[in-house]
This record gives sequence, C-alpha cells and structure tokens, in this order.
Amino acid sequence: MTPLDDDTLSAMDALLEDMRLADDLPGISAIIVQAGQPLWHSSSGFADLEAETPAIAHTLYGIGSVTKLFTAFMLIQLRDAGQLGLEDQLSDHLPEIAELDFPPITLKHLASHTSGLPIMPPMDKLAEVMAEFPPDMEKLRTVAFPTIEEILDTLPRVELLFEPGSAVEYSNLGVALLAHAMERHTDQAYTTHMQENLLRPLGMMHSGFSESVMGTSAAATCYLPFSTPPQPTPPAMKMIAGFTPTGAMWSSVDDMQEFLSFLTDSDAGARTSVLSRKSLLEMLEVVAPLSASRYVETGGAAGVGIGWFLSEIQGHRLAEHGGADPSTAAYVAWVPALDLAGFIATNSGKNPGGVAETLYALLDLAVEEMAEAT
Repeated sequence: MTPLDDDTLSAMDALLEDMRLADDLPGISAIIVQAGQPLWHSSSGFADLEAETPAIAHTLYGIGSVTKLFTAFMLIQLRDAGQLGLEDQLSDHLPEIAELDFPPITLKHLASHTSGLPIMPPMDKLAEVMAEFPPDMEKLRTVAFPTIEEILDTLPRVELLFEPGSAVEYSNLGVALLAHAMERHTDQAYTTHMQENLLRPLGMMHSGFSESVMGTSAAATCYLPFSTPPQPTPPAMKMIAGFTPTGAMWSSVDDMQEFLSFLTDSDAGARTSVLSRKSLLEMLEVVAPLSASRYVETGGAAGVGIGWFLSEIQGHRLAEHGGADPSTAAYVAWVPALDLAGFIATNSGKNPGGVAETLYALLDLAVEEMAEAT
C-alpha cells in the first residue's frame, strides 16, 4: 500500500462534503481501501438531524440492494462447500417452480439477473404504494411487505420477460427466490446464516438487518427527501419481510472496511475461509454483457457477473453494486487489478446516482495517483 499525498486526501474530503451540501443530505460516510488497508475515510453531516448526532465511521446505514451482493456471496460459499451448484435448477430447490410452465431457471441466472423474472412479483397494492410520488406518509407507515410465502403464491401469475440466460433484467423477485432456495437447502433462516457464515467471520460485528439494527444507537435515522425539513422514514418501510435478502442489510464504514480489506488483500489469512480468492475472481467473469454501467457513465465494456455489475475505471475492470430506496443510498466498488475498493452511504435516497458518482470520483483520484507513482 502506498499512502495518498495530502493534496489527494484534501480533494477527497472536499468531494464528499461538496456532495452532501449540493444535495442537502443529512449525513454521508465513505472509505477507500487498498491492499487491505484504509487509504482514506471521512464522514460529514448528521446521523440524526433532530439530535444533531454526527455521522461517524461507526454509523450504520441501510445499504439497500448492496445486500444482493452478500446474498451472491452466500451462494458461492454454498457452492464451494459442495452443497449446491450454480447450474442447479431453481425447481430442484423450490418445487413450486416445477409446477409452473417456466423454462429452466438456474441459480446462476438468479444471481446474475439473467433469469427473465420481472423486477417485482405481481402485487398491485404494494406496487401502488411504492409508485406514488411523493409517497403518502400514512400509507408508508402501514405498508406491509409480503412474506416469502406470499411471494411464492404470486408465481402462477408471473410472466417471464425473456428466455433465461438470453438477456439481463434486474430482479428483486429473482434474488428473493434465490435466497429462499438457499434457506430451504440449509434449513436455516437467511439472516442467521449470513451472520454466522459471512458477516461475523469477516469481522463485520455490527452489521445486520433492519429488524435487529433499526433503533440501535449506531443506526442512522433514514430520511425521505420529499419535504423541508426531510421526514424520518416510517419503520414499516424498512421491514421488507420476504425481500430482506434483496435490500435490508445495514453496515458502517468501520464494518465495510473489513469487507473491502477481504476483497483487496490476497493474504487475508483466516478470512480466506469465507471465500477463496479464486471464487472471488470467478464472480467477476462476465455472464452477460450490458450496453453501459448500471450506476456511473464510465464508457468501456460493461456487463454482469455473479452478484456484481461490471464496468471500467481508467482501463481497469470495476466491479460495482449500488443500493437505494427513498431513504437510503449506498454504493460499493472494487478494482481487483489494483487491490483497490471503496464504499459510500448516506441516510437519504435523494440522489443515489450522485452518491455512486462521488465514490467513483474518489476511486478515480486514487487510481490516478497510483498510476503516477508507478
């Protein structure tokens, strides 16, 4: 690891603060890690506006769909343990699928958003609530997300968008079914398995899911940015039941440092038992191409791997995943060739694209200085 010079560090601080001020965000935190060690981290603003609790490295943010990346890690862990295969058909694990007139959908299809399943199941009432803009606060206070059993009940009404494996379509439904298939296989709740087999072994001791994290002293208050001042998010909106494996995880800069260190340190010691370096890199193999990055206008080749979306930064492959809802925005990115990675999160969903662009710009500064040093 080569430390960044003071000018680069100052520029990074300014980028983060400018992002918060430009979008009037409550709080924001970010970190850049290289070769297992932090190069830079910073926080700005407040975890709670009313109490004026500052955002710090220990602040827990909802990371939204970045949760899906960890769900994909669970799949690869189980594959490496010989418990299931990427080419297993979903119907092998969920007999409910076998009863439908679907072509074969594999676990790999689900983890790479190439299954042909739509983004959400056909649940009109939920779709109506989530589509309202600005949202009705009373409806959000009482919104009830479906259990996995209720999601399974909708499957006879689901229509595939394309032949599995022939295209890419982001699917919360697909990832929810993948996680439930793994739950049935392990006979263990998804959240329990994740804590015991991924989060704790990586040293992510404070990360967890909405049901256990919300209301703790470290959890940021999430804000809906549709009024001035912004309103705290009703807790019901974050309790997403059957969609927990798609977006209910919370983490902090401190904990994500452990995850980024795992990604960027090929000599991660005992943590390699979580997932081998070979398997980590396998997740970056292109399953299907994309016309552009899902998150940032980067140019160059783009695609989707297992869990990761793929694009480029200064000619290097970039693995990325974002997460957002109306009260949360987060983004994680990894440059394997440089053992470089970063994470950013805020407690508002006002501008998730800008949040991703900010981390990309932070990484770009680090890549540029690293190139100049060689």
